[in-house]
Amino acid sequence: MDFRNSGGHENETYGIDVLFGKFKKLGYYTLLQEDSCWYDSWGSLFTDNTYQGNKPRYKHDFANRWKTFREKVANYNIDDFGLSHASCEILKRYNTTNQFNYPKKVCFRGKPFAEYVLDYAQNIYGNLKAVGDKTRLLTYTHLNTGHEVTGTRIRQIDERLSKYIDNMSGSQNTLTMVLSDHGPKTTKYSFYTMEGKAEKYDPFLFIVIPEKVANTLGLEKVRALAHNQNRLITTLDLHNAFMSLGAKGKTFTTEDKGIFGLIPANRTCADLTMKPLAVCKCEGWETTFPDNDKRFTWLAEFALGSINNQIQKQYSKGSEEVAGYGNCQRLVGSSFTKIRRRSQGGNFITTMDITVTPGHEIFESCAKDKSSGVKIELSKEIAFSMIKSVLLTTMKEHSKMKRKQKSQCTKAKLNMTNKARTLPIKELLKACKYLTVNKLSCLLQQHFVQKTNMATCRLPGQRFNLRERSPRTKGGQL
Repeated sequence: MDFRNSGGHENETYGIDVLFGKFKKLGYYTLLQEDSCWYDSWGSLFTDNTYQGNKPRYKHDFANRWKTFREKVANYNIDDFGLSHASCEILKRYNTTNQFNYPKKVCFRGKPFAEYVLDYAQNIYGNLKAVGDKTRLLTYTHLNTGHEVTGTRIRQIDERLSKYIDNMSGSQNTLTMVLSDHGPKTTKYSFYTMEGKAEKYDPFLFIVIPEKVANTLGLEKVRALAHNQNRLITTLDLHNAFMSLGAKGKTFTTEDKGIFGLIPANRTCADLTMKPLAVCKCEGWETTFPDNDKRFTWLAEFALGSINNQIQKQYSKGSEEVAGYGNCQRLVGSSFTKIRRRSQGGNFITTMDITVTPGHEIFESCAKDKSSGVKIELSKEIAFSMIKSVLLTTMKEHSKMKRKQKSQCTKAKLNMTNKARTLPIKELLKACKYLTVNKLSCLLQQHFVQKTNMATCRLPGQRFNLRERSPRTKGGQL
């Protein structure tokens, strides 16, 4: 696995051409704009935010990336890119190509850049109204002002956003939707608390529906919108709702109507397409357990070994420009927290955060296992997802840590006894004595090795160094 893509949209697209293509066929003028730079390493909305490599340095590098960008957006059915391309020039003043955590303000001529972006969108509607143009519009504006750790930068556009919404509510022929793609996800609160993690999967959404728009939609759709305010919905429901518009004579199912149809009151997360690591809003959906619960030590060690194996695989088989740690120090677990479990079919899905040293990094892991009483059996399909790795040390501390590691590796030249490898059963059982797990877990791991030809018992350097502590919360029952 290339960790640069571990949180991106590899093999996925946003499907801009689908939605914009539909409305283009209906005769709409289309605008899509955002305040990210197209040649940033993580690109922009137009490039599906996939990793593009390092920022271009030379003219031919810029030319190649621009060519790729143009080819990418050629079939998007976008008439107007708004101020999207101005983003690069504005951000260049701050010696950056994106707004992730820095700078504290992104201003141009005395006001936040985001205000100019909102001005552009609003002026399009205002100009058409002034000249009496009957052109129909579909516009999408994406702002990254809130993408930073403090949660305060977004306040810079409070007043302008308020005026924008107030102005659009007076546009009687326009439906306005304001939403976020996720809740706060880069704050310490979201890292360290279960409540903060839940907020990450709880974005806000509200819709402005002027009277003329309500009359155009019809009573059935408006009633459905009011009804669905208290239902579990996803952005797919928004997409389906827009895709159902303008199709005269076509019959849609409730699901195809999205939020314009009645969402069932008994809908749960089991009915939705969700990432395994996502936190469901339904009460009783998962059982939570205390941090470092010993009943899950074996599972945490298995996940830790999977992380180390992935890094070793990257070192052994990856490209030359991406290196793992070779024979040097492997990651050691220091804690496993935010443990939660749910049943799915005949399986249990267990999710937890694993904190490792050096670096105090956090990996979010998810594993599937089968369990009945005290007999636990790992299925062959273990879903371990390194969705994100968050480095919590400062760049200075991280640099010191790297220099220290390099020095240790140079002096020690550790041999390969720390490498997780396929072991004969006899050697495997011998290795199990190093683990902080009971005999049942060792037998469990032995069983898994026999079935999958993989070693899950971890040699020294891959176990968890936990301090004895009393549970802070009451855990669930296994």
